[in-house]
Amino acid sequence: MKKNQPLNNKLVSLTTTLGQLDAQTQTTDKSGKVTFNITSTQTGIAQIQAKVDNKVQLKQSLTVKFE
Repeated sequence: MKKNQPLNNKLVSLTTTLGQLDAQTQTTDKSGKVTFNITSTQTGIAQIQAKVDNKVQLKQSLTVKFE
């Protein structure tokens, strides 16, 4: 694999501590991207984590604040 090349056709799974995701898993496109949507009826902070191909837990996480 070459550096900085998109990882297409990889399964990405998300988990969240608050709210609902429109899908828990999606497959990356030819650019290596996926898009998820999250909604919540509760206020608070959701922490979102991702895993690739059910093997690699990403170190980065994302937080979303619902007001």
